[in-house]
Amino acid sequence: ETAACGAAATRSADAACGADAHAGPASPPCRRIDPRVSLAVLLLLNATAFAPKLVGVQVLMVALLAGACAWCGRARAAFRWCVAYAAIMAVAGLLMLTPQTVSASFATMAVLARCIFCVGMFASNMIATTRVGEMACALQWLHVPKHGVIAVCVALRFFPTLSQEFASVMDALRVRGMPL
Repeated sequence: ETAACGAAATRSADAACGADAHAGPASPPCRRIDPRVSLAVLLLLNATAFAPKLVGVQVLMVALLAGACAWCGRARAAFRWCVAYAAIMAVAGLLMLTPQTVSASFATMAVLARCIFCVGMFASNMIATTRVGEMACALQWLHVPKHGVIAVCVALRFFPTLSQEFASVMDALRVRGMPL
């Protein structure tokens, strides 16, 4: 069952890459990280999110994840994530310089955001580049129970659907003359 599942995922990935390759000369390369590798990296990032580490290690992790994102053809997303990380670093640094109680709580939130940033960055790349069927095959290969596979697949489809619905609502508001 898992061999057939892996072959089907490879065929669907090849077919999708073939379809994307004909989109035009400016289209990004169709590269994706294997879902099993993505799950392992995501698990490691979650395990190390709150481990004591230097800021330099976090910056290196963001740079590596931005490289992976760009390799998958999502260079603009990688740039946006890097800008967001720099903003979080700047805000955290500025808040830590002020000795007030209120700013200390905001500094703590900024440091926590910095700690879980890599998890969100890689998860967004995984969601954007992994097909639901490929993820289901990878989870079945890992012998995850069917209920867990279904839950992860529903969650994987939720974020792109939410994004599309948000874009539709924004377009409808813009058409009606209510810019936000």
